[in-house]
Amino acid sequence: MSDIHANMHALNMIAPYMDSVDKVICLGDAVGYNQYVNPVIDFLRTNNVQCIMGNHDHYMLHDFTRPVNDNVKYWVQYARDNITPENKLWLSKLPDYLEFNTDGKNFLCCHASPWNHLEEYIYPDNSKRIDDLFNLQYNVICIGHTHHPMEFKRGDKLVLNPGSVGQSRNIRGMAFASILDTKNLTTTQICKPLNR
Repeated sequence: MSDIHANMHALNMIAPYMDSVDKVICLGDAVGYNQYVNPVIDFLRTNNVQCIMGNHDHYMLHDFTRPVNDNVKYWVQYARDNITPENKLWLSKLPDYLEFNTDGKNFLCCHASPWNHLEEYIYPDNSKRIDDLFNLQYNVICIGHTHHPMEFKRGDKLVLNPGSVGQSRNIRGMAFASILDTKNLTTTQICKPLNR
């Protein structure tokens, strides 16, 4: 999963699926755009979700790496003002990348891209950059950041963006995530309506 953006309601829609998997990874942006900063981070910590640093997480801890709009500034400041010291410490220790091997395959997880983990956008129609991903020495590359789900498979390689849990931009009002079968490199997309 990726881009929860402090949306606890959306995370609660995805949470039941976590019981059926061996490992849960969040590809960054636990905070931003919503007010449930501490409940979301508490959930991630309590459930041992492996997380990496996203650009909004970085903004909350440091400064902006590029010009951002007023909405982003507002929610970053909200997170800074409301995060508990324990959760801020946890967030500050998140790695920029996650690499691991499982089922004979090597994985790379990053928020935006392997070349710029905070700011590069790789959309499904960016065939040049997707080719670049396939040319790396990983079987599976998982990215987030765009809030648009995508999946490309070539032979024994997979590029996956699960979409956004907390602020989908391809279909508004939906929480997105993916379940990956690491043996067969097949995915199941989760898409849940955020009925309030």
